[in-house]
Amino acid sequence: MLKLTWVYPAAAANYHADIESAVVEGLVVADHVLATLPAITVEYDDLVRDGTALSAALSTLYPNSEVPAIGFRNDQLETSHARTMALRASPQYAVIERIIRDLGTNLSSTSPD
Repeated sequence: MLKLTWVYPAAAANYHADIESAVVEGLVVADHVLATLPAITVEYDDLVRDGTALSAALSTLYPNSEVPAIGFRNDQLETSHARTMALRASPQYAVIERIIRDLGTNLSSTSPD
């Protein structure tokens, strides 16, 4: 996101002034807010495996509609998925995961729920 200058999540940050930390904080805040809404979550790994998870989610959201099987696998998706898996295996990803987990814990303990 930073490379693409997609820094809009930083606007939701309350505790971090530097842009990198503010973007992460904003994303964590957004995740906490979204978790309070009634919704169906489709995990990335399930989504890119095949269309089954997406079809199931849509069937739950629209129980009175017939949702056709969704198939969308292609070379571009395979390439993108491989790149994502490589990024997840990187040391930087582990650091970011820890920062997000710690920030989420800290924000949850300071929220006025």
